[in-house]
Amino acid sequence: MALNRSSFEPITFVLTGIPGMEESHIWISVPFCLMYVLALTGNIFFLFLIATDHTLRQPMCLFLAMLSVADLTLSTVTVPEMLAIFWFGSRKVSFDGCIAQMFFTHFSFIAESTILLAMAFDRYVAICDPLRYMMIMTPSVIGKVAVAVLLRGACIMFPTIFLLKRLPYCGHSTMRHTYCEHMGIARLACADITVNVWYGFTTTLLSSGLDVLLIALSYAVILRAVFRLPSKEARLKALRTCGSHLGVILMFYLPAFFSFLTHRFVHNVPSCIHILLANFYVIVPPMLNPIVYGVRTRQIRERVLHMFSKVRGTCENETKCRQTWGPSMKIEATSPEAEGASLEQGQRAQAVERAQVALSSEFPDVFGGGLGRYNGPPVSFELDPSVTPIRLKYWKVPISLKPQIKAALDKLIEQGVLEPVPFSKWETPIVTPVKSDGSVRICADYKCTINRALQQHSYPVPIISHILASLG
Repeated sequence: MALNRSSFEPITFVLTGIPGMEESHIWISVPFCLMYVLALTGNIFFLFLIATDHTLRQPMCLFLAMLSVADLTLSTVTVPEMLAIFWFGSRKVSFDGCIAQMFFTHFSFIAESTILLAMAFDRYVAICDPLRYMMIMTPSVIGKVAVAVLLRGACIMFPTIFLLKRLPYCGHSTMRHTYCEHMGIARLACADITVNVWYGFTTTLLSSGLDVLLIALSYAVILRAVFRLPSKEARLKALRTCGSHLGVILMFYLPAFFSFLTHRFVHNVPSCIHILLANFYVIVPPMLNPIVYGVRTRQIRERVLHMFSKVRGTCENETKCRQTWGPSMKIEATSPEAEGASLEQGQRAQAVERAQVALSSEFPDVFGGGLGRYNGPPVSFELDPSVTPIRLKYWKVPISLKPQIKAALDKLIEQGVLEPVPFSKWETPIVTPVKSDGSVRICADYKCTINRALQQHSYPVPIISHILASLG
């Protein structure tokens, strides 16, 4: 018997918005719209800042760039559809469009959860093992983390497409939600959805649930290290930073897990509360992440302040010009980058010139004309007595350079740098690069001879972690 497939796979779904609050949709849309605009502005500015400033290509900043991409995806996939329902009553969405929205919503959530875990590990290494930080968080590791973020989300979410496609829907098409999600679609089916329920539960437990446990463990170790700091001010600063990070993380996970659990195991929660919290985790964390992490990340904070200071300096210069030359003064339009670069170069040149003048006046013997000499206590080098003296054959030089080489050697003998000897057990060849004025520079290649026989005495400088450990 032939069956009409349209009775099993609906052509369109109808999203109702927030049940019981239809009359307030316009007012509810205002804060959601403002938060979405802030999320777009903050995350795009964040990505622009990291892309244009090479000094921000550090592991933490690259993780923040990944987080911004995930935030933009999560909010852009859901919020415009939500606002279309609130403003225009555009409630219909195709079956394939609903599946695609479900895929990218959960995919971006899993990706963001993975990135938050990577950021927690980054902070753990930076605080608890700072000497090995650059050895562990290499560019190749960052690249592998980015690939793992994509593969993990794709491997978890692709099976849900087939799990939903296989279900018959028997004409059920009304979904009490503002966007499409896995269990919201599955509950419209007129068949057993046990596989969908347990697949979603297992994957969430083994992905985001495991992420939460590992993040909590890493921050517990971080806080233990923070409480061991001797300075109260340092402890308070670290606690404020960790507290703001944990606050954003809780705002991301708590509403998501509440929505996840109520869909599967709790059915007496009012729909409006459930839908509001489900909307909360797709818009509030993307809005807060650029603000919190931007303020708490020193490199980004300093870069933003530097940009605003350059803009302020440019505006003050233009104001002074207008006050001096009048309102008819025409100022040539230059790019902010070129103007900021020229201003910064001028400031650096002035600072270097002032430093040179100060050093020259304070140490006239060092910066005066002629050859500088060391006038301190005598310095001696100890040779390993077991090493046999090395005598290397001199390197041949062009005949045309011999007069310049002789003149340079005579000058060094006259200045007391070199002293002629009739015989030596050690012989080191010289290198004679030609200067721009035609003279030569005399360079001895000691790495082949005497450097190998020197007895080296090391006096390691204690690092801060050793000092703090010795203080108890």
